[in-house]
Amino acid sequence: MKARITAVMTLGLMQSLLVAEAQQSDSLKPNSSYQCNDDMTLTVVRCAQQNGQEYCEFKLEQKGKLAFQGLAPKEKVAAAAKSCRTQAVRATSQFPRTMAEPGRSFNPPYLNEMPAVDFVKREIQGKDSTDTLARQIAVFNKLTSVISSFRLAANRYDLTHDEQKIAGKYSLAAYELEQGYKKTHTAAEADALTHLQGHYELMDPSLDREMRSKLFSTAFLQQRASADKTWLQALQAHKDEETRASKQAADGANSGSPFIRNDRMRWQRILDRVDGSGRSRCRLNRRRHVVGARWRLPQRSVSSIWGSLAELRAAGTRDPK
Repeated sequence: MKARITAVMTLGLMQSLLVAEAQQSDSLKPNSSYQCNDDMTLTVVRCAQQNGQEYCEFKLEQKGKLAFQGLAPKEKVAAAAKSCRTQAVRATSQFPRTMAEPGRSFNPPYLNEMPAVDFVKREIQGKDSTDTLARQIAVFNKLTSVISSFRLAANRYDLTHDEQKIAGKYSLAAYELEQGYKKTHTAAEADALTHLQGHYELMDPSLDREMRSKLFSTAFLQQRASADKTWLQALQAHKDEETRASKQAADGANSGSPFIRNDRMRWQRILDRVDGSGRSRCRLNRRRHVVGARWRLPQRSVSSIWGSLAELRAAGTRDPK
């Protein structure tokens, strides 16, 4: 009786292990990456049946450089992926999530909620090591833009000391990732990384959604939304003011200036005094010909203009030289 009970318990334990292993293997998806310790990334390329057993092709990369590529039974690859996930969870508990420092508060206080560099690297992952780097670089650049949004909302031209410090950390992280990739890859591969990073940074709204869901708290997102609304309203008000000023200037130009009309009337009075022969009391010289060309006046009018400069001065009109 005792032996029978032991056999039943053993059979149940074996069935549990098989079910757990099957669930673990089923959770393994092609084109999925798992971040491990020592900057190692495990990527499952594809899985297929071979000789009655399912195998998976995988590759291991360290800092974006291929370290190993091979084929192994699916359950072994799944166990390795689980180990990487366990390491990632353990690492998450060892490092802070935000930039906050013990015993002090940043100025402005919103900086205390900005995500730490290592936290960004752990949370932002791609389908392979290159895609991961491109996404992380794009996120670090976007984080500096978040700081700029708060600065604009506060109507400040310059960053505070703490804002410069945090933004500098993000810029340095992006620079180090990019330069590390360039050292181990060709120029064409580096250009492809830059293109991919630009796509994520400028043209992929899904990355913004991922940032909001993984990197920021709900309270911080509310602060950020308020800051974005404030500086966008200020920008729109500035544009509206420029539009009004341009319209006023255009209306003034179309209606004509009263000073221009008065000056034309004075010139007309001068021209009306020219006698019928077209001659005046003053002799023409080269300078008068130039003035006639400048003002596009008839030949008969040039001499009379120079004879009436006294009237122009008295009227406050500039001497045409």
